[in-house]
Amino acid sequence: MYARIAVYEITAGTVAEIVETVRSPGGMLEIFQSSPGFASYELAETGGKIVSMSRWESPAHADAATEAAASFVKENLADKLALQENYVGELVFSSIS
Repeated sequence: MYARIAVYEITAGTVAEIVETVRSPGGMLEIFQSSPGFASYELAETGGKIVSMSRWESPAHADAATEAAASFVKENLADKLALQENYVGELVFSSIS
C-alpha cells in the first residue's frame, strides 16, 4: 500500500467551504473513489493548513492521484488553497486494514 500526503496552505475561505467543495458531486472524493487503486482519503485541518492523506495500491496510482488533485485544485480551489508539500511513499505501518 502507498500513501499520498499533500499539505496545502489555506489562503482564503473556511475549512468547511473547502470540505464542501471536495465532497460535492464531481469533487476530489468522487474523483479519487473512481480512480484505479483507491483505498482511502482523509483531510485534516492543522491551523491554517489542510493535510490531504490518501492510500493507493501502487506508487503509479498514488502518482496519478497527485496529478488529479493538482487539476482539481487548480480548477476549483486555487482561490482558497496553495500547495506547500507533496509526498508519495510506501506505507510501512498502518492500523487501518
